[in-house]
Amino acid sequence: MARLQKYNSGILYTIKHNIRELKDGISPTNENVDPTKSKDNYSLIRRGKTAKEIEAYRKKIENECFHYNRKNLIHANEMICTLPKDCPKDQELAFFQESLKYIASTLPMGERCIFLAEVHCDEGRIVKDGKTVVQGAKHLHVMYVPAVPDPKHDGFEYKLNSDQLTRRNILMQWHSSYQSWLDNAGISATVASGVTSGKGISVKAMKEVTKATGLSYEQIQTLKIENKRLNAELKNKEHELSAAKQKLQTLEKQLVERDHTQSVWGTNAWENEIEEERTY
Repeated sequence: MARLQKYNSGILYTIKHNIRELKDGISPTNENVDPTKSKDNYSLIRRGKTAKEIEAYRKKIENECFHYNRKNLIHANEMICTLPKDCPKDQELAFFQESLKYIASTLPMGERCIFLAEVHCDEGRIVKDGKTVVQGAKHLHVMYVPAVPDPKHDGFEYKLNSDQLTRRNILMQWHSSYQSWLDNAGISATVASGVTSGKGISVKAMKEVTKATGLSYEQIQTLKIENKRLNAELKNKEHELSAAKQKLQTLEKQLVERDHTQSVWGTNAWENEIEEERTY
């Protein structure tokens, strides 16, 4: 289960949020962070000790890539991978490590263009009436420069092109390939169940849905799938009921016809008996 986010601005702020460098470790855009659990977060890749150092590394990689200075240029992509519920506790670290390896395998520049890979264990706190309603799942943030091969411009081996890495045909196969990668690595976790299939939802929209319902995005999608399954089951039951009604109607018709036949036969037999008596 993964979500994609693209950035043409606000990257430094996002880095600060991801490494909990913001004041009190809380971002105004994400109040569902429990600072007491932030100590459980950890890095798989962090290109510097501070957000500014990490941002400097990102700019260094970007400057190695050909790009036009357009206002709508995507400077960074972020893939967020959520820990599946069926992943064994003793495989959680391996799940995130292999998820990072898989993402790196999909990038032409490989791991070098990844400037941050952070595991969060402190998000998802939804409080109502002083009680925690939802505790969010652990997840991995992987931020990278969208570098792709550039054979056209002299002096550049790569260029910035987020669209080339996130085309629909690529994203349609992303989760199934991700699942195969984990399976081959011996990780028992389901990421291609269809829970997050279909049209994506932004991180901002996901958090708004969570605040409004008290449910995580994955929980809502799971409920939708369960509702779909129940509707399909209901239709099957309705089909079986309809078939049973038709069978019952056929049996009732046959019974009426049989009773009618027996009645006619009984009447004829009675008349024959009377005729025989008259003969005597």
